[in-house]
Amino acid sequence: MVRDRLTFDPHGKGHVTEIQFRRCLDMIGVSSLGSIYYPEKELSILLLMYKNKECPERINWKQFEDEINTIFMERNFEKSSDIEVKCDRNVNEMLRIKGQDWDAVELNLRILFNKTIININNYLNENRIMLEQYFKVFDKNNHGHISRSDFRRAMYTASIKCTEDELCILEKKFMNVDGFNYLQFLKMLIDINKKLKKCSVKRGRINLDQFLNQFDFSNHKVMSKDTLQRALDMAGIKLDSNELEILINEFESKTHPGQVEYHRFCNLIEGAFVTLGLDQNTYLDPNEYLTSYEGLSNYLTDEQRRAVDSALKKLRSKPNIGLDDLFKDYDKHRQGIVSKQEFLCALTVRKLNMLLSIYEVKCLAEAFSKDDRPNSFNYRAFMKTIDS
Repeated sequence: MVRDRLTFDPHGKGHVTEIQFRRCLDMIGVSSLGSIYYPEKELSILLLMYKNKECPERINWKQFEDEINTIFMERNFEKSSDIEVKCDRNVNEMLRIKGQDWDAVELNLRILFNKTIININNYLNENRIMLEQYFKVFDKNNHGHISRSDFRRAMYTASIKCTEDELCILEKKFMNVDGFNYLQFLKMLIDINKKLKKCSVKRGRINLDQFLNQFDFSNHKVMSKDTLQRALDMAGIKLDSNELEILINEFESKTHPGQVEYHRFCNLIEGAFVTLGLDQNTYLDPNEYLTSYEGLSNYLTDEQRRAVDSALKKLRSKPNIGLDDLFKDYDKHRQGIVSKQEFLCALTVRKLNMLLSIYEVKCLAEAFSKDDRPNSFNYRAFMKTIDS
């Protein structure tokens, strides 16, 4: 763009007079009066920086153009295909006019934003709502931006209940001179869903015996220590050197020195989830393994575990139709949690409290309490457990 405007150097010497340089900047709108405001004091400093050393009356416009272009492209990029282009910051993430610099926002506001965006994402997934259509109604010209009032109306129409502070922090993040950038807002929700799916895949249990068997080409049920370490890394099982050394010492083969009996290791791991040998002996009585939701604030003793297991078996034996809807009535903000008193009320309305003792109800409330809110009850985890 600068080169196109600089028609004052027909011989391509790379420098023009100061008056010509100023006139060129005026043509592209860079001046104290132009569309891109540039104070006269700073403009004088700019002229001083690019003054030609051999001829002080002239300005090196070519050097100025090259330094401007380095912001957007690599120098001599069109002449070589081996240049690696590095981008420190995505252009889409650059701050727009009147946009909020998110790095400068206080930590407590960023924490509030993270909680708000996760709660909205959970609500949309739970109710299977496509939020984009609510914003498109107000975006007549398909610009990707709507006004502040239209944003609030769209959220209200979609029945997404947010407090005034939560709405303000969303506006602080996505508002700029064009309005509320709902496309960026939707993109962030999509990215959160992708991360959650990846996390759920990582949390999913793999058949370790079948996975490690791929590295045992001779099918001798043993493998070298290095092969075991590489296989565990590929399976996403990260162990430090001390843990790996303990594992190798425990399962080292007596008949094959320096080798590890991975089959014995896999059986020990599988024994924590299933009853081994059940496929070969149909008379075995399988043990029932229940999902544990214990956290830092709800550690259970062995006696409490047995009470929780007993209560869950009783609740599974009765149809729980409508119980989830009762919890949602108490959960006004769709956060997936209710108070322990509300949990007891829901059981009472469905007459499920008649199946349980007072101690079992207390243990259930303790087992499904949230780590950061000990007095709350995680009804989503509870419903997922009794429905499984």
